[in-house]
Amino acid sequence: MLDVQFLPTLILATTKGYHIYYVFDEPVFVRRHANGKLPAVRAAKAIAKSLKQYYAQKLPAVDVTCNSFGIFRVPRPDNIEYFEPKMTVDFQALMTWSINFANDQHQIKAQTIQRSFKARRTSRQIDQLWFQALINQTDIDQNVGYGRHNTIFTLALACYSSNVSLVIPQMSRKPSVLIFWTNLTAILTTRWRHITFKK
Repeated sequence: MLDVQFLPTLILATTKGYHIYYVFDEPVFVRRHANGKLPAVRAAKAIAKSLKQYYAQKLPAVDVTCNSFGIFRVPRPDNIEYFEPKMTVDFQALMTWSINFANDQHQIKAQTIQRSFKARRTSRQIDQLWFQALINQTDIDQNVGYGRHNTIFTLALACYSSNVSLVIPQMSRKPSVLIFWTNLTAILTTRWRHITFKK
């Protein structure tokens, strides 16, 4: 059972899903303001958007991109799944709910973006297990150029994204790691000097 504050007045069954209808308890007059805008239509679109997003969170396969003012199916005895003529909705109350719902969604989205940005900012690739395993690898075949080069540049990109300078890190005191890091920085420095950019 859906936990909805406003139950629809009518539900129609179609070959590709269901259409829900909300009937207002009083007519909503559409008046054009002096600036040419139609505030009632704008409010109705916002309400429809909030309802679609709300139901999409509760039910699978809700078409949130459907036209809010498109051509609707004609109610018939064979396609009416639910109809309660007394279940009307106050336009102002529905609009208030829509505003609150939209504000909550914006807040949730902002918090999600902030958490994602914080995770990207605090999570460094050089702290990942794959980086530690790769930089401690000492049996890379030098005769296979692709494997050697791929390893070097994978580590270099990880260091660059982690804001690591060309200084021997203190991540390990193993001589093999320090030698590898020294060779890595030497190769990168040499290659960087010979890189040319084409316009």
